[in-house]
Amino acid sequence: MKINQHTKIIELIRHNEAVINAIADLRPAFRKLKNPVLRKILSSRVNIYQASKLGGCTVNEFFKTIEAFGFEIENESSNSIANNETPFDIHPKKIIDLDIDNFLNSQKDPFPIIFMELRKSKPGEVICISSAFDPLPLKDLLAAKRVRFFSDQGEEGRILTYIEGGNIQSFRNSAIELTNQTFEKLWNDLNGEMEIIDVRDLEMPQPLVKIAMKLEDMEKGKILGVRHERKPAILLDRLEQEGLKAHMCQFNNEDFRLIIYT
Repeated sequence: MKINQHTKIIELIRHNEAVINAIADLRPAFRKLKNPVLRKILSSRVNIYQASKLGGCTVNEFFKTIEAFGFEIENESSNSIANNETPFDIHPKKIIDLDIDNFLNSQKDPFPIIFMELRKSKPGEVICISSAFDPLPLKDLLAAKRVRFFSDQGEEGRILTYIEGGNIQSFRNSAIELTNQTFEKLWNDLNGEMEIIDVRDLEMPQPLVKIAMKLEDMEKGKILGVRHERKPAILLDRLEQEGLKAHMCQFNNEDFRLIIYT
């Protein structure tokens, strides 16, 4: 398998699961990969370049660690990584603090909370994400959405990422919301053609993990039906980022449905 600094960690694991222990032993920061829940949350979002920065090693060190597992390293210039940070003025009284390490330590996905705070934020407010590592997957998504952000060094080596609030437009997704009647007809018409998963009884972050696993294996032309108890904001953002389309409908407080297709 040919790989480069943009290869996602999940692709390495799919090729050879034995790579998990090798990466986990490379740096203490990578030990979270041994936890199945955290592995699903992190590995699908982080590529080799990002993982190297998170773990405090070089890309070449990372390559040397996994090369023995059947990977062919492609030559590529590291200058292709862009810096999308844009400093801006902030008012101390307008800062909303959020420590994402607390969520990861509890095996919870912090992305839904971050996006919820961004959607609630008003112009002039700033979300300050505090973490023990540089949240590169989040920064990539912010850059793609053209949301301004920048990082600074906090106490005890923590990374502080300041995100400009009040930019709700940037976080609208491309999923089309249908009326109950229209969606129900489409759902029934596709019933024999799509795979349906029901994640309403699962505890967080298992619904997102299960859906993400299905999307990773989803072949072109396939259709996935999802029953969730609430609108999964982070999932909708991911669908747009990965070029997937969806129809959605909120039937009641405990039944939100999605039809996802390529």
